[in-house]
Amino acid sequence: MKALYTLFSLLLFSIAYGQDGYLRVLPQDSVFVVLLKRVVVMDDHTFGKYHFTLERYDTLRHYVQTYQHQLDRLDSIKQSALIDLQELNRQKDTLITACQQSQVRLKHNLNLSMKETKDWQDRYLGIERKLQKKQRQSRFLFTTTITLSFVSIALIGI
Repeated sequence: MKALYTLFSLLLFSIAYGQDGYLRVLPQDSVFVVLLKRVVVMDDHTFGKYHFTLERYDTLRHYVQTYQHQLDRLDSIKQSALIDLQELNRQKDTLITACQQSQVRLKHNLNLSMKETKDWQDRYLGIERKLQKKQRQSRFLFTTTITLSFVSIALIGI
């Protein structure tokens, strides 16, 4: 039997007893579960050393169920975190859209304000030029009136 095992281990196979009591040859990487009262696992590391009984199988099943429960809980936590992040992403997208719309409105209002400011400045400069022209005309008229008054007084006084 040991020679047979050595031959199969060199060929990368495992030997196990099936439910019907026959010898089974399995690849090393195959996974199998046998629900016998006593199962002998034979491979390179455990040949004939460990005998798994039904009680140990129940403990292993309990460990697997506990691990599966932990994995399910971790998946639910990850799923809820993903949903929360997606909701946060939607909120941020809404906020970004609102900010972009506000920026467009502010830019439009700024352009209107700059245009109105330029129009008011042009009007102011036009009115200021007219006022300066009126002031020059007023000074010229005042100077001419004073000059003519002195001339007329000088002519009358002679």
